[in-house]
Amino acid sequence: MTEPTVDAPGYPAEFAERYRAAGWWRGETFGGMLRERAERHPDRVAVVDPAAGGRRRTYGELDARADRLAAGFLARGIGKGDRVVVQLPNIAEFFEVIFALFRIGALPVFALPAHRETEIRHFCAFTEAAAYVVADVAEGYDYRVLADKVRAEVPGLKHVFVVGEPGEHTALAGIATEPVAIPDPPLPHELAFLQLSGGSTGVPKLIPRTHDDYIYSLWGSNEICGVDENSVYLCALPAAHNFPLSSPAPSAPSTPAPAWCSPRAPAPTSPSPSSSARASPSPAWCRRSPWCGPRPRPQATTTCRAWTSCSWAAPSSARRRRAGCGPRWAAPCSRSSAWRRAW
Repeated sequence: MTEPTVDAPGYPAEFAERYRAAGWWRGETFGGMLRERAERHPDRVAVVDPAAGGRRRTYGELDARADRLAAGFLARGIGKGDRVVVQLPNIAEFFEVIFALFRIGALPVFALPAHRETEIRHFCAFTEAAAYVVADVAEGYDYRVLADKVRAEVPGLKHVFVVGEPGEHTALAGIATEPVAIPDPPLPHELAFLQLSGGSTGVPKLIPRTHDDYIYSLWGSNEICGVDENSVYLCALPAAHNFPLSSPAPSAPSTPAPAWCSPRAPAPTSPSPSSSARASPSPAWCRRSPWCGPRPRPQATTTCRAWTSCSWAAPSSARRRRAGCGPRWAAPCSRSSAWRRAW
């Protein structure tokens, strides 16, 4: 197994400097962003999980639960740079898990609920994942059986954490423990997670995203979608997909309100998920526009888009940063945002 890392071919220095100088990259991390929102709005509802009897998580509660899960992951040897395949339906635990991983610098690998053995085995083996997080049963499918098969075929997969009844694996609820100091917290320019391509030509490829570049896309999406402090965001598509993850986005805004997690596309009798909340028509998460600044307009300086966000770089730049990386994730060609592992 390769050493855990948050390194990947980076943005060219001149582009990164320009984005920071313009205020497009704000130097935030996902874990830090949640902490700041929780301190400012501890009692505001962050997540509503109607599939679990209407569970609600305030920002203060979400932050505290992420801290306890982060400590539990660290106690089991999962740390900065470790890859963790997360395959959860739209439930409150999805938020708790990913923010716990963000906080310690581990990298969620976002799998969709519809993925089965071929895809999950590939994700776990290819990323050399340290752990796999699933629900026990969702939509009639037992993910513990899938975990049994994958673990038997991927010997390096050390842990399977299960939301609900764990069977032969480890209950996610049982690993939370008292918060501890994070020994090496992530930095804004480092990798935050690994996203998946559509997989139209085979198994999905990996797309590495940094805190800086993805948080920028959240700000821009909020502005475009007109999300404000009165909005409630209904997540009807799988939350781990790039569209609901960022258009708008999952993280806590400066004046927060609930995200409604729907396990499937709803058929409500009224346009709102409740009589007291106005739902955004877009099927994704909640986010608020008051934390959004003016939408940046990066200028393309070459004809080849080698990066996954708003920056543009020549293929030679990608190759220079790929050289000597060892087993890392790198751009496969000059006209693709799908990334592969470069050996």
